[in-house]
Amino acid sequence: MIEENICELWQSNTRRVIPLQEEFCDYYLTQHKKKLENYSDNVKQGIKGRLLRSYPSLVRESHFGALIGRLLSQKDISYTVLSETEIDMAKGVDLVLIVDSCPFSIKITKESNGTNWTKIKKQRKAGVTNPHPIRVVVSSSNTYSIGRGNNPMWLFKKSTASNLIENCLSIENVDS
Repeated sequence: MIEENICELWQSNTRRVIPLQEEFCDYYLTQHKKKLENYSDNVKQGIKGRLLRSYPSLVRESHFGALIGRLLSQKDISYTVLSETEIDMAKGVDLVLIVDSCPFSIKITKESNGTNWTKIKKQRKAGVTNPHPIRVVVSSSNTYSIGRGNNPMWLFKKSTASNLIENCLSIENVDS
């Protein structure tokens, strides 16, 4: 959707690149309309609710990956930043960062009241190993809010990305 928005914005300058939460949800539901026909209204509402809850995380991950890429582009090293649904589903990895051919598995998690997501995710991926795993926890000290209203989005600070990069470079140097 973002790629389509960029193309349309480039052509006509009439659309925002990053969709609003409801726009994202509506787009997804439209793209999967045929599959959703077999589900009850309750299930469809559940899917919509899950989409709305997932959206802030998707934006945060995309922003974090772009920020890491921007900071690494200023250094004289080769790097790749990837975000792949298949890797997330199979390995529980939100971002893959490769620095000078050294791979890192970045897991982004949010500690919320009453739910220990780290424990839940660990149980889901028991036995899965990833190269150089790094866990980044969303917290008030390493994020800032954007947006208006009761539900702002929380994005990682530049310092959080810088610290992650320095951590990766120190690990990469030890492995060399």
